[in-house]
Amino acid sequence: MVYLPLFSFCNRESPNNQFAAGRSGYEFSFFDILSQGPATNTTGTITETISGTKDRTAVRSAAARINYDFDNKYLFQAQLTCG
Repeated sequence: MVYLPLFSFCNRESPNNQFAAGRSGYEFSFFDILSQGPATNTTGTITETISGTKDRTAVRSAAARINYDFDNKYLFQAQLTCG
């Protein structure tokens, strides 16, 4: 009789961070700096946008397998996979 067990486990995580900022309608067109001037123009329209996202994805999986050999004649295999 021979038992041959095999076990495997996998865990993978991936963080994702994004940031963005923009501005339109500068008071002075030759100063294209985000912090230049007020956040609204003379008509009261907001000229700044700031956005961002943060998330994380994960994958977890496991597998198990066993082989059973009896008298070098009979072979039984079982396998379990999840994830």
